[in-house]
Amino acid sequence: MVKFPYIEEYIQFIAGTRSLTNQVTAVWLTEPAVSLARYDKSVVSSFAEQISVNNPFTDKQAELARRIVGNYRRQLHRLGVEVPEDITSVPFNMPLRVVDRTKRIYIKEGKLCMQFPYSTDLISPIKEFSNDSEGTVAWHHDSKVWQFALTESCVNWACAFGTATSFDISPDVVSMAADIVDCENQSYCIELVKTDDGFTITNAPTAMVNYVEEHGGFGLDNELVLLDMAAELGYTISHKLLATAKHADMLKLKCTHVSSETNNISVIVDYARTYNKFPIVSLNSTSTGANYLNNLNSEFQDSEIVYLTGPVRKNQNRTITENTKLIHVDMKSMKAWQGAMPLVITYTSMTFGAIKSILLRDAGKICYYTAYDIKYNERS
Repeated sequence: MVKFPYIEEYIQFIAGTRSLTNQVTAVWLTEPAVSLARYDKSVVSSFAEQISVNNPFTDKQAELARRIVGNYRRQLHRLGVEVPEDITSVPFNMPLRVVDRTKRIYIKEGKLCMQFPYSTDLISPIKEFSNDSEGTVAWHHDSKVWQFALTESCVNWACAFGTATSFDISPDVVSMAADIVDCENQSYCIELVKTDDGFTITNAPTAMVNYVEEHGGFGLDNELVLLDMAAELGYTISHKLLATAKHADMLKLKCTHVSSETNNISVIVDYARTYNKFPIVSLNSTSTGANYLNNLNSEFQDSEIVYLTGPVRKNQNRTITENTKLIHVDMKSMKAWQGAMPLVITYTSMTFGAIKSILLRDAGKICYYTAYDIKYNERS
């Protein structure tokens, strides 16, 4: 009877990569020496490959390897291989790898960190959360941890997730989460409201107040400007003011939608006239329908329209003046655009790359005149 000195050699013999004479054979030319259970085949094959590259077992792998050897004691005996009754008496040839199985959530260098041993059951919900998290969520390869931005959304989610999955959460993270809950339970909003002698923005930071003062102030005569600046500056409008405001739906977000299927582009023009959003910049792509452009042009006199698209055509004005109300641009001229963009109309549901960056950075309002509505990110 043959008795191998190490567990690794028993595993190799079972896998068919070690002979009775204790010689290693080519992995790709062998079959298991015993009849393996279906659930053991891939494990034994993986273990044999791991041993062949001198990669030690972890403590859990070691426990499983010993169990496998013990389970096939009878078959091994018939093949002339002796397995001791006390399988724990057989040592390992390579020192076991120490795996840090710590599961903890902590703050380091301004990031919320989540550390845990590899587990798809934990990774999958983190990846799902990262798709719409309010703050960056990413795997940091060097430190082997998941890093979250220190935002309310990330802290709340990480604490709830960590509690449900038995993470050790550091006291400073627990304290931060409690402070967020306390803050959320308080009535707080940065909101435009009407007062007896004008308007005010509750809880407005000093910089916002100064900006408003530079753009007409909080008097009753500046109501339209205050309503229209809400989406751009990031404050909300009280329900009472929205109830009486014209085009209230277009005031709530920087990016808004008007259905082209209604063939009613005049709604956008009326909004522009109400809130003085001139000149309108019409971003035309190659797929922009002629009907859209003709309907938009019909809202203005020829002298109020400027074309910065493609080659010069007869009777097309290309000089922008104080009287200009509508400017047609294409992708090329938009990238080189240096003028004001109080209102941009685009005819495609999505914009990408440099165009998207320009619109989000420079446009006061972006209106998607398309057949289908899309979900706009309020953080835009």
